[in-house]
Amino acid sequence: MDLLSIILILFALLIFLSFLISLLFLIITPMMTLLDILLEPIASLYLKFFRREREEKETEYSIDQGEEVK
Repeated sequence: MDLLSIILILFALLIFLSFLISLLFLIITPMMTLLDILLEPIASLYLKFFRREREEKETEYSIDQGEEVK
């Protein structure tokens, strides 16, 4: 095989791989969007019930003095 045919084969493989990657993203993107839509109410409920407990437990300290901020 001469150099030109090797370059053409590599170029064809590159185009084919880019096509496969675009198909993969074509499948993954709607799935991620659907998951985002379905899981958002669950996440908001989780934050509604558990965020207050976490905020009550956390105390903030000033970086300079290491004392609790009121």
